[in-house]
Amino acid sequence: MACADNGAGLTHLRWASWTPELASAYGTEWENDCKPSCAQGHVHHYPVVVMLWGSAAVNGHPGQRRYTEATLSYPQGRPAVYVRSCNGTVVATYPATQTLPLGP
Repeated sequence: MACADNGAGLTHLRWASWTPELASAYGTEWENDCKPSCAQGHVHHYPVVVMLWGSAAVNGHPGQRRYTEATLSYPQGRPAVYVRSCNGTVVATYPATQTLPLGP
């Protein structure tokens, strides 16, 4: 879920459904706040509902499909956390829901 710095992830996922069109789970998201830097930041944990959706072919695996989007919802709210984006800028990420593209 993070660029290449391992600054965020999902853990303890319990899958409620899994179909070719949609998969859903609940669990915990962890995220480094990168304050004062990512190397010295603190990891925070948030309850999360995860939905995987969209469909695309898997490169190099004919007939296989993958999800293309992930939507994360935070049922207990999510405080503002400042993180470094993939291009190095610091951004505020505090929505109750966020949708992320999933790589190939």
